[in-house]
Amino acid sequence: MYIPSFRPHSAAKDWCEPNYYVTYFVAEFINSISSIVLIILPIVQIILFKRHNYNVGGRHFHILVILAIMGVMSVYFHLSLSLAGQLGDEISILLVATLFSCYYWPTESLPRSFTTRRIIQVIYIPLTVISMLLSTTYPNINHFALPFICFPPAIAFSYKFFTNTSYRSDKNVAHTITVVFVSIGFAILAWAIDIHYCNWLLTFKIYWLHGAWHVLSGYALAYAIILSVYTEILSINNYNAESEWTLKLYPESLGILGIPYLAVKKIE
Repeated sequence: MYIPSFRPHSAAKDWCEPNYYVTYFVAEFINSISSIVLIILPIVQIILFKRHNYNVGGRHFHILVILAIMGVMSVYFHLSLSLAGQLGDEISILLVATLFSCYYWPTESLPRSFTTRRIIQVIYIPLTVISMLLSTTYPNINHFALPFICFPPAIAFSYKFFTNTSYRSDKNVAHTITVVFVSIGFAILAWAIDIHYCNWLLTFKIYWLHGAWHVLSGYALAYAIILSVYTEILSINNYNAESEWTLKLYPESLGILGIPYLAVKKIE
């Protein structure tokens, strides 16, 4: 199975964008180019975060590295439409969701008997490893694993931010929550339309909706990283007492299209 998995068009999925309509060397040109955003965003965030590692730890760094790998696999998948590319793309999504859950799952949503995220780690890590191993033989298992792994943390985070008024009153958190939910909302809409209304889209030569999913979901993940790190900082009194954290965009000239990061200022 393994060598044929690298052959072009061996993947079970083929998106709405016509194959090879721009160049013979790239199966889905727009989808491949838009996937580069998924590489650029985490790499730039790694650079911007580097000076803050001593304060917030390296957990976000692990997620950003996997996000960059996910971007590489997405480019390869849409460039070749190979099964190996599809599995690499889907497995990296599973890893991102698992790391987010193990590192940042809201502890207030856990049963009172659990004061740490250890229960999440005990559940998520074995499930993800089993899914990864099984997907090499049964690729369709990811159709079930992806929503099962990704939806629970999304629901837990949504509940946390919409029920805690102290988060919404913080302008950094409020702005970041808005960007995350608006971006992911439009991203999911673009992804769904591309799947379910492909014939209509082809009639009007609209080939870019899955590419829009890449860009919008990439920005949503970039802001979700910031949101997770910042709210974790707020829960630690020492950071509140010693440092002032502010949401910044790089470069500032791009406004909301800039890449988000956290700037720290020591309080004298």
